[in-house]
Amino acid sequence: MKYIYKSLEFSQQNLGLLLLFIIINSIPLTVTTGESTHNQDFVINSILSLITNIISLFLISGAYSIIWNKFKNNPVNFSLLIPESKKYFCNFLGVSIAIAILGFLMIVVCNLFYKYFFYQNVEAVTSYTTEQAISIVRISFFLVLAIFCYAIPYLYVKKINSKRAFLSAPKILIKYMNQSIPIIILLIINWLIIFSLPYSHSSSWDITTLVQIIIYYIQFHIFVATCQILNELDISNL
Repeated sequence: MKYIYKSLEFSQQNLGLLLLFIIINSIPLTVTTGESTHNQDFVINSILSLITNIISLFLISGAYSIIWNKFKNNPVNFSLLIPESKKYFCNFLGVSIAIAILGFLMIVVCNLFYKYFFYQNVEAVTSYTTEQAISIVRISFFLVLAIFCYAIPYLYVKKINSKRAFLSAPKILIKYMNQSIPIIILLIINWLIIFSLPYSHSSSWDITTLVQIIIYYIQFHIFVATCQILNELDISNL
């Protein structure tokens, strides 16, 4: 658990960096909230959402680099956000897309599994509820994120490309399962909080925003703790 303690201490000493990380992650959420209060065209909303998500991912890729370099006491400041984003964005995007694709495939698998064991009567499949469907999505992405929890941190700790980071991540998790327990704990906490999010879009936006901020806070610590573990492991042969 030392990795979590060090991460908590680091965040307390670098509140500005933590706040930057949360703000960058919240960009798409802010735009979505704004869209919900205006009757705009669907196409315009979709384009705006895509642009803001790409901008957010671009800035996050640089923020991760600053966070890890700051943790290692390397000279770094917020002005390097854009240069660092340019350096890591392509690999970061590659890993993110691969994880997203596997997430959707996992949704299909979990959906088929759920139907087979709980809805063997074909007519009963139509009785799916929104809550059940969203639960399947959340469980599916949790499994994928857990399996590939080392993929993104691997980019920054070992300075490798997206393909190797993505393919090596499950191997690292399996080989170093004991060392990975703190990360699994944080992922479970993060998943439980995500599960607490209301299903209805009509729910109070301030509650949803607060929960999202807590999720980003935990994700900050997941990244820092995972980087620490990777930094201590000999994974050159993976």
